[in-house]
Amino acid sequence: MRIVDPAGEDIVLRNRKTRGILAVLALAEGKRVSRNRLAGLFWDGSNDAHARMGLRHALSELNRFVNHRVPGLVEIDRVAARLNIDLCWTDAFAPATHFERLLDDLDGISSAFDHWLAAEREKFEHRERASLERELKQLLEEDAAPELQAAAARKLINFDPTHEGAVRCLMMALAKMGDRVQAIREYERCLQALRSKADLQPSKETVAVYEAIRSTGAAFNTAGLRHHRVRADLDDANPRPAAPLSIYQPSIAVLPFRNLSDENAHVHIRDGLVEDLIQALSRVPNLFVISRLSSFAFRDQDRLPQDIGDVLGVQYVLSGSIRAVGDRLRLTVELTDTGSGGVLWASNLDEHFSDLLEVQERLAYSIIRRVGLHVHTAELKRARAKRLDDLGAYGLFLRAQDHMHNSSRPAFDTAEQLFDEAIARDPGYATALAWRAYWHVLRVGQGWSPDPARDSAEAEKFVQRAIERDSTEPMAFAVHGLIAAYLHRNFEAAFQCFRTA
Repeated sequence: MRIVDPAGEDIVLRNRKTRGILAVLALAEGKRVSRNRLAGLFWDGSNDAHARMGLRHALSELNRFVNHRVPGLVEIDRVAARLNIDLCWTDAFAPATHFERLLDDLDGISSAFDHWLAAEREKFEHRERASLERELKQLLEEDAAPELQAAAARKLINFDPTHEGAVRCLMMALAKMGDRVQAIREYERCLQALRSKADLQPSKETVAVYEAIRSTGAAFNTAGLRHHRVRADLDDANPRPAAPLSIYQPSIAVLPFRNLSDENAHVHIRDGLVEDLIQALSRVPNLFVISRLSSFAFRDQDRLPQDIGDVLGVQYVLSGSIRAVGDRLRLTVELTDTGSGGVLWASNLDEHFSDLLEVQERLAYSIIRRVGLHVHTAELKRARAKRLDDLGAYGLFLRAQDHMHNSSRPAFDTAEQLFDEAIARDPGYATALAWRAYWHVLRVGQGWSPDPARDSAEAEKFVQRAIERDSTEPMAFAVHGLIAAYLHRNFEAAFQCFRTA
């Protein structure tokens, strides 16, 4: 991240969190970002007092170093901060002439910020890819000179080396320019990129272009391609976008429950339960949980779910109330989709007072089981409603899981391709790699494998890749144990894997 004043001189912000806050404001496109949101993003592991103090120092640094050079650029008040976009230019929203990783120097500030940054990088990459695709598609529709088509295709390939639609366009443009040798080299480069990135093979459309160019000899022309029934337009692309640096995960905030009892004596039960829920939800796979620091800012506030979702940047909110009467405790819980405002699940849970810690643990466990199920169902419904080309790695992973658990063999077989597409979008997606390995184990177990030895080897390969990508992924070790026990009858190794998982 670089900040340059109107005179062309760098503005140096030494504190990474201060630079991160300025980045959040810049990518908010002129919208106000609340102090609570900023504190939750950058001080998610700190107590309230420490977070407020840290935020004050960071905003003071912005005011001292940035507003001193460009008065009024960062607007700060007691509630929120905003970047005046009329006074500055942000390259992230401008057409790119070269491609770099968004905010490359800001990884690791906090888990909440990393989650936000992953989503912003995915949006940034989507914008860039769409812009480059539009440019190339327009040249194809205009039947522009092959030199122009080749230049536009190269820009898209530089951004995404595995974009097969662009590779086909480049190969055909080079062949029309008489450079068949370079066209074949581009195919070989694409082949290597696909193999090294996600162990994939080129699509049949790309192979057809290659075969057509190779077989037509020096007399290559468009008519020859028509004879081979080849098309190079982007609509036929088998898109494998460049992998985002971290996958999308659904996110949830647990709001402080309302105490409906007459006595304040039960406040500690309420707060303790919420903290237990946050801690337990943080262990649910593929779910990002907003820190207590951010969610507790909404204590005793009547706010619409959509407003809370906008402020905290979450898709789901868990809220409720607690009431104690005599020796009985009633908990009312509600899980809400912040996008639609719809209630996904609501329930009343009753407990007798005994050991308070034990009561909190039982309630938290009961809630977590239901929340995880309903969030997964909502995300799967969202994924089913989209075209495959519009899905990210997580959406494709959910669709693959869904097909894998189908008793129909054709549906089960489809899961393999969906897992591969998810992994192509994010080669470091350890969970998808682990489930890809599990698919091979189930294929053998169902009696559907034409070559059990090959499926066993593939399962081993994918599970090892999963563990290499993330040595803390529980599913990878669970599947590794299943492979050891079921496929190799090595029960000692299996138990060790299960213990690790």
